[in-house]
Amino acid sequence: MKSWNYYNNIEHITNNNEKKIKTKTDEINILIEKCKNKEAKLINIKYDRSDLTKLWFECLTNLNNIL
Repeated sequence: MKSWNYYNNIEHITNNNEKKIKTKTDEINILIEKCKNKEAKLINIKYDRSDLTKLWFECLTNLNNIL
């Protein structure tokens, strides 16, 4: 019978959680960058402030869905 090593299993669990955290962080960073790029485009075309507000509201809603 193979012996169970507590420390190896804890390390495995920790590594999996770190990967999930990095993935979530990456998703959040990508979403924010997309919103910043859209904002820059709106500013360049003399945006209406309501469009900008809608953009960031949509971004925050999507961010909430990720979390």
